Amino acid sequence: PVGSWNPIYANFAHYIDLFRYTKQSRSWSDTKNMLFKQPGWLPDYLGGVQRPEAVTEDFKKYNADVSFIWMKTYIFAQFVIAISITAYFLLPLIFYSIFRIFQSREKRFIPSG
Repeated sequence: PVGSWNPIYANFAHYIDLFRYTKQSRSWSDTKNMLFKQPGWLPDYLGGVQRPEAVTEDFKKYNADVSFIWMKTYIFAQFVIAISITAYFLLPLIFYSIFRIFQSREKRFIPSG
């Protein structure tokens, strides 16, 4: 597990660990194998293949408490902002596409005199 709620660190933690292991490797073949073999592969002198821990019955998932009114307000505000930005960029594209479709149909069906 990452052990941090920092989203930037969570995205790069595995690459940081991999870089640290490659610096500790004794040969280029071990470095190549760490990069291209199965996930969790390490040479024997670095601990061998690392397997994920089995999930036990007493494992408790993280459950964020969103019962506070300010948290619900924050979540709703983020939702409204995301929908607004999406609509700002997509609706003009949709309306322009519909306009072009009707414009091309008018040109096709108008008889020339």
